[in-house]
Amino acid sequence: PQTPSQINSPVEKPKSLKIIPFIIVIIILILVGIGVGTYVLGTKKSQPATENKIVAQPSPTPTPDPTANWKTYNSTTSKLSVKYPSDFKLVSSVSSISIVNNAGDFNLTINSEPTNLDINSYIDQKSLCVDINSKSGKVYKIDSENALRFEATPCGQTGSTHIYVIHNGIAYHLQIPTQANYDSYLTTLDQILSTFQFSN
Repeated sequence: PQTPSQINSPVEKPKSLKIIPFIIVIIILILVGIGVGTYVLGTKKSQPATENKIVAQPSPTPTPDPTANWKTYNSTTSKLSVKYPSDFKLVSSVSSISIVNNAGDFNLTINSEPTNLDINSYIDQKSLCVDINSKSGKVYKIDSENALRFEATPCGQTGSTHIYVIHNGIAYHLQIPTQANYDSYLTTLDQILSTFQFSN
């Protein structure tokens, strides 16, 4: 006969049966991981490969100097240097030079003289045109020196542009007529002025 304690005691499962659910879960996780990994790798392979290529930037082309083939005039008396187009001619005297084109409709005159005046006093005392005075000039630069520019004034028969600058006790007065075709020569004028240099 069985004792009561033997009848009511549950039958214990072997330890190997307790581990089986854990093994199944681990296998499922591994299979899921393999599936996800395969999917991710497959999508990466299907996308075009993007390589980090270094694209060479084009180097900027240097702008050619339009005055490179121009003639250069140096004056020891006026203590200046200026370039002008090779097909223009230059006429010089002791205190002035004129840069003229072959047609004769471009005539830039540069006068110079010693002075002990400042630029404003010089303009107000020396200008022969009432429309040119120190208060009406536009600030301009000649070889890094402060100058005053009077653009297309009514002075003269056809009007004229005037530029005044003083450097080391020498006053320079540049003038050019502003006849009908003046605008077409403005680029040439500004290029000539950009080459203007004081020699001391």
